[in-house]
Amino acid sequence: TVTAPTITGVTGNSTAGYEIKGTADANATVEIRNAGGTVIGTGTADGTGAFTVTIPAGEAGANETLTAVAKNASGTESTPTTFQTPADPNTPVATPIVETVTGSTTKGYEVKGTAEVGTTIEVRDAAGTVLGTATTGTDGKYTVTLDPGKATANQTLSVVAKNASGTESQPATATTPADVTAPTVDNITGNSGSGYEITGTADPNTTIEVRDPAGAVIGTGTSDANGDFTVTLPTGTTNPGDTLTVIGKDNAGNESQPTEVLVPADATVTAPTVTGVTGNSVAGYQVTGTADPNATIEIRDADGNVIATGTADGTGSFAVNLPAGTANANETLTALAKDPDGNTSTPTTFQTPADEVVAPPSVDKVTGNTTQGYQVTGTAELGTTIEVRATDGTVLGTATTGPTGQYTVTLASGKATAKQTVNVVAKNDTGLESQPTTAMTPADVTTPTIGDITGDSTTGYEITGTADPNTTIEVRNPDGTIIGTTTTDDQGNFTVDLPAGAANPGDTLTVVGKDGDGNESQPTEVTVPEDATVAAPTVTTVTGTTATGYQVTGTAEPNVTIEIHNEAGLVIATGTTDGAGAFTITLPTGTATANEALTAIAKDAAGKESNPTAFKTPADPDAPVATPTVDKITGSTTKGYQVVGAAEVGTTVEVRDADGTVLGMATTGTDGKYTVTLEPGKASANETITVVAKNATGKESQPATATTPADLATPTIDSITGNSGKGYEITGTAEPKTTIDVRDADGTIIAATTVNETGQYTVTLPAGVVTPGETITIISKDGAGNESQPATAVIPADVVLAAPTITKVEGNKANGYTVTGTADPNVTVQFYNSSEQLLASGNTTTGGTFSVHIAAGLATEKETLTALTTDTQGNVSPKTTFMTPADITGEPEIKIAAPTVSSVLGTSKAGYLIKGTAEPNRIIQISNRLLRSVIAVGATDAEGNFAIQLTAGQATAQQSLLATATDGAGHYSTATTFMTPADPTNPGGGNGNTGGNNGNTGGNTGNNGATGGNNGNGSNTGSNPNGGSGLGTTGSGLGSLGNGLGTNGSGYHPKLSTISYGTGNHGKTGFLPSTGEKESSAVTTSLFGAFVALLASMGIIKRKRKN
Repeated sequence: TVTAPTITGVTGNSTAGYEIKGTADANATVEIRNAGGTVIGTGTADGTGAFTVTIPAGEAGANETLTAVAKNASGTESTPTTFQTPADPNTPVATPIVETVTGSTTKGYEVKGTAEVGTTIEVRDAAGTVLGTATTGTDGKYTVTLDPGKATANQTLSVVAKNASGTESQPATATTPADVTAPTVDNITGNSGSGYEITGTADPNTTIEVRDPAGAVIGTGTSDANGDFTVTLPTGTTNPGDTLTVIGKDNAGNESQPTEVLVPADATVTAPTVTGVTGNSVAGYQVTGTADPNATIEIRDADGNVIATGTADGTGSFAVNLPAGTANANETLTALAKDPDGNTSTPTTFQTPADEVVAPPSVDKVTGNTTQGYQVTGTAELGTTIEVRATDGTVLGTATTGPTGQYTVTLASGKATAKQTVNVVAKNDTGLESQPTTAMTPADVTTPTIGDITGDSTTGYEITGTADPNTTIEVRNPDGTIIGTTTTDDQGNFTVDLPAGAANPGDTLTVVGKDGDGNESQPTEVTVPEDATVAAPTVTTVTGTTATGYQVTGTAEPNVTIEIHNEAGLVIATGTTDGAGAFTITLPTGTATANEALTAIAKDAAGKESNPTAFKTPADPDAPVATPTVDKITGSTTKGYQVVGAAEVGTTVEVRDADGTVLGMATTGTDGKYTVTLEPGKASANETITVVAKNATGKESQPATATTPADLATPTIDSITGNSGKGYEITGTAEPKTTIDVRDADGTIIAATTVNETGQYTVTLPAGVVTPGETITIISKDGAGNESQPATAVIPADVVLAAPTITKVEGNKANGYTVTGTADPNVTVQFYNSSEQLLASGNTTTGGTFSVHIAAGLATEKETLTALTTDTQGNVSPKTTFMTPADITGEPEIKIAAPTVSSVLGTSKAGYLIKGTAEPNRIIQISNRLLRSVIAVGATDAEGNFAIQLTAGQATAQQSLLATATDGAGHYSTATTFMTPADPTNPGGGNGNTGGNNGNTGGNTGNNGATGGNNGNGSNTGSNPNGGSGLGTTGSGLGSLGNGLGTNGSGYHPKLSTISYGTGNHGKTGFLPSTGEKESSAVTTSLFGAFVALLASMGIIKRKRKN
């Protein structure tokens, strides 16, 4: 490569020629060429590279542009160097060209352009004052610098070229540029970890440069047509605390005044506080808490994966939902806050709650049979769905618990079989399931077998047969109405009498067996026989002896044949009735004997037979009279008795008492049967009587001994529950294994059942069989048909619950809402949202008032809710709709920290002691999570500790409960979910008999109390107000509950107090603070009153004391 020559001087003129001096590579040949490329002069550089080339006169003119090229020995040429010959002396100087004027008022300006080579360039103001000068180079170019203060923006300048002789050119006019507007920096965001972003405004379409303290450009951008700009500075280009300058440059390179901006210190984002985690592994979770206002909240798993995000509101509150499947129960997660610039807080660690345990449902009974299906009834947690499943998990039927927790699941025919094991599971609204409760479908009740049906439409009918022992037998007409009942004996035999008119010939009746639980057998059909077309004969007399034969007289239809049959069915004599229907038939000697049972049948001309008429031949004269038989004695002391049996035909039967007094008599019929009626007052229950038969000569038989039956106890009617819409259930007691008939005002049996072995009965009356106000009678019947005295009862009027009245709704979405109002006394008030989710419940007082708190997070501002009431009978009031109030804008938010439950000790039989911490001097409420109702109240001491006792029955094992803190002024914490422990599987414990010791040492622990104990023989609740409360509950599984929570002397000593909430009739035990006063008065009041008492005892409010 040959270096291009450098021209250091051009002298001469167009008349004398020119001398060109310069430097090039040593020993290079230098050629001077005109614009046409013609070489007009040559020379050689010496060993130092200096050269001089002479251009003869005539080869070049003044101000002519020429080029110089260097060539080495090989002929390789350099790039050309352009230059210009000078103007000839005393010739006009060409007007210079102004190419650019750049700069600003404060920095000065540069004027650039071209003019004749070797001329001096002067920049002058309008007054001719020279502001700056420069000399053109060999290329004719010049740059004139005007120092700051010499010129201003938009000033008109003149530019003049002067040659060596002082000849000036005509001036060229130029104008200094307008000053570029200094940028305005609106914001700088970001941090040292992620870089920064600078935004602002400047002149439209200008280049923006950001320079570090050393002046280095670290970021550029361009303003848009509106002048807005954004410049991004990558990580590492600047540091917090650096002062940067921002400059605007127009297309000509003119710069604005610099604008300084300070790089901000990295922001410190506050770590979020997690105040609550609710939900479960099935439905997902909601994480609530506080952070910097408007911060982004990220929830991350243990591996750092973001599983959910949310944004804090203007007050810093946030609620982030974790979808189902993103987290498990008891999983450790972290929450981070990020500001809009991407600054991230330190992580806050928290844990998802354990999945709550849905209490297993109780199964009260399973009724039904294989062909009709089954009904499973019982109780479970309110609002849960009940599924009855086969052992393989197949769902056989479902139902939802009602307002009182009761359920009935119907298993359709074919879903289950007799004696099948089923599992009953409760599922809450989040899908969590209880442990299954095992139940079994009942064995099918054996279908009754009909032995015989006898009788006719005039006298009624008797149905005999067999079924399972000690079951109730119901005979029903074609409409399903019960027309007769009885109970089978221990061998399963039964006889049901149907009174005349209860059934008609040709009717198809059904006979059903029912066990003590009301399970029915398959029905057995039996057809009522047609009445005989030929009337049965009547035998009026039988005379004669074994030796002489007998004469039988009587009546039947006219002109029919009368046949006399022996017990073997053989015809031993015949005869014919006359036109009046009378007959006399002789039985020859030897065809019959004394006291022989015979029958008479009438036959018409077509051969149709009547029903047989039974009769007996008389005893032979002077023969011993046979002892009568006593078949049965029925009746009672108040109704009298009937003695039924058989004796010799024609004898008189006398019933006598132990003294021989005749109580009643009757004569045997031709069939030898008798019925002696003893009028009321003639005999009493369990009385021994004798029965004697006397013939016509007065000869008596040997007496038969019998005993009148014991009077059946009149059933008791313990309760009638239900209503006209659902039917009724009647419970009571009666003698074991007797049949209970429920009869309406007309005496019609409308329901029946069998009393169990302990004397308890339950009868269900379907809807529609009785109405409110109707009087019913309940009668007990034994297997012999003896009836008790009737018990009467009136069907209760339907309870009409009034819709609750809402008088006030206070609160906000952050603290929840307190709803007060009135309703019927001693009912439960329940609150629901539009999705029918139960939000809260509570009880009205005996005066009908209520005040119920809906916890924070369950309802929001201006939300429409409904309230209804329900009583213990399951009656439900109409709904009342109301709306929560709007949050008050700008109202200061008072946050109450959620309590921490540190331990729960006890058992379902002995109750539970709940310990924990919260903010000092807060009221602590313990609530049933599903019913959303407060079951106990306590308070924290000055150090924030609390201990609350639940009595037996207030909670069950493994029940989910809530703990909430409140200041008593309407501000509530979020609820803390916790669970009671499982009951011990082996509850044997020692005799925990030590009461609570002095309050300052803590209550002693009963032996093995923590594992439960059944032999507790003491329950000392040491309650010395000045010495604290030992609370050493002994023996009954709570020996470990001895807690010396007090400190000697004055100060905070929890002491057991009774706080009535709800109906006011059943006080619940909780803790109230003691101030060390000697008097220790229990507080029995409404929940609001409890709050007042608590606040007063803590000194938060003042209360007058009586002297």
